[in-house]
Amino acid sequence: GNHGTLAVRRRPRVAILSPFDRLMTDPMRVARLFDFDYLLEMFKPVEQRIWGQFTLPILSGERLIGKIDGRSDRDPARFLLHRIHEDAAFDRATRAAVDAELDAFAAWMGLEVARD
Repeated sequence: GNHGTLAVRRRPRVAILSPFDRLMTDPMRVARLFDFDYLLEMFKPVEQRIWGQFTLPILSGERLIGKIDGRSDRDPARFLLHRIHEDAAFDRATRAAVDAELDAFAAWMGLEVARD
């Protein structure tokens, strides 16, 4: 029978996407479907950039929620985090999930996150 199992509300999984992910290849479609303002700015002059040189979209469940502005620095082995753009203010749990995913992302590249 039923032993009083608790329904656990799972938080959406957070993932850091590559700007070259197939989801991100059409900025107009992304804006329309996800209400997400994003453009890869690596070829824009510094003074014209809004998000950063090589920003990484943040996916939470089925929603794009922000962008990570950072870059890899192999010597020393760091991922330099300049800032995290939150499309809407992250709650504490979302912030913790994004931070954990960022640490895992950096570790996968053999780097450690260095926050500005």
